[in-house]
Amino acid sequence: MKRVLGTFAASLVLIWGFLLFGGGMLLQNTWGALVLCALVVTVLAQLFEGQADRVEELEKRVAALEQALKDKEEP
Repeated sequence: MKRVLGTFAASLVLIWGFLLFGGGMLLQNTWGALVLCALVVTVLAQLFEGQADRVEELEKRVAALEQALKDKEEP
């Protein structure tokens, strides 16, 4: 949950910067747009971070299996 809140806070700051420098003209309700955009960015970032964690775990499993196979083949 800590990572989600950190990512959400970073997203809020980035989107706020976008809205500050002209994005507010595109959207009528600045704060609503800010929170909505930050939420979307947060969800996407968390999905990518979750995938990265899964890839790292799989790499560790593959390395362990390769080591076990190598140990089994050696007399």
